[in-house]
Amino acid sequence: MTTTDSLFSYAPSVVKSKLLESLLPQVEQLFESAQAGASERVLESDVWKVLLEFGRLLLTALFAMQARRATEQEIQARGLDGSQVSPRLDRDYWYTFTCAYQPPSN
Repeated sequence: MTTTDSLFSYAPSVVKSKLLESLLPQVEQLFESAQAGASERVLESDVWKVLLEFGRLLLTALFAMQARRATEQEIQARGLDGSQVSPRLDRDYWYTFTCAYQPPSN
């Protein structure tokens, strides 16, 4: 999975499945490397690469869930429904999320 795959519009169960599917081939490759005699240093380095990439994707998905929840709460607090609002899209129709760890302002 890459950052070009959009995780933002899927249900959490689909996101979890996609994340796990992206991890399984990498774990398989790590086991194959160990069986083929890769050195401890190479294995350690490769494990960290997998973990960092997976962590980045996982945080992206979790932050997206938080952003969605905050947006839904804000819409509800303003007494609006989904037909009255539309998310702002960046170029190429990508949702944009800027994180300041504070509630959205008016």
